[in-house]
Amino acid sequence: MQVKARHPKLFEGLGKLEEEYHIKLIDAVPYAVNAPRQIALPLLPKVKAKLEQLERQRVISKVDQPTDWCDSMMVVPKSKGDVSV
Repeated sequence: MQVKARHPKLFEGLGKLEEEYHIKLIDAVPYAVNAPRQIALPLLPKVKAKLEQLERQRVISKVDQPTDWCDSMMVVPKSKGDVSV
């Protein structure tokens, strides 16, 4: 049986699980980037709006302290004027 047929709710919208889920990694080493990537000033309002939207949707959460796992964000301007982060 296909996964989509067994779990149809996971394939609607963002596909978030209702409960917390932990992924166990084997031989994973924490990786953190300490220097932030600069964002072009004309894109800054769009990036802030996109991050706020993703935070409201609970796709991401704001982190205000150092963490072992962190990578820099890549901003990609879209053809219709939006941005992807």
